[in-house]
This record gives sequence, structure tokens and C-alpha cells, in this order.
Amino acid sequence: MGVYNVINSTMRCPKCNEKIDEWQSKYLTYDGYVLANGLQEIKLNEHIDGEMHTLCDNCETFLDVPIVKGQCEQAKLGMPQRK
Repeated sequence: MGVYNVINSTMRCPKCNEKIDEWQSKYLTYDGYVLANGLQEIKLNEHIDGEMHTLCDNCETFLDVPIVKGQCEQAKLGMPQRK
């Protein structure tokens, strides 16, 4: 697994409604500049765009959430791609 940043969020899984506190960054920008991955804790704000993802511990659903101007969009449900 590669290096990523941690995003704290109180979103719930759209499938089982379980609270999910910690997400991994997938690709983040701050005012258009790419944020380096380095195990930093990120708080979302209006300058951040990108994606975050996680696996729900309760129902094991993979969640991928687009971030636009610091706001989380509709979560995409699916399974993580395996190599």
C-alpha cells in the first residue's frame, strides 16, 4: 500500500449507515496544487478538491467519495481494484 493522507470525516456508510471516522486520500489538490501524500491529517475546507476512499468495517463495502470545494459528494459504492 502506498503513502496517503488521513481525512477525518463523520460520514456514514450509505449502504449500512455505519459511522466512518477515517478515510484515505486518493488525490487531493489545494487551490489546484497537488498535496503530497505523507500520512498527514487533513481537514476539509473550501480550497480542497479530490477524492477519498475507505472500506466500511461493518458491511465491507468499498466507498469512493469525490470532494469538491471541501464538500463531500455522493459516495460511489463498489469493490476495490486488486492487482
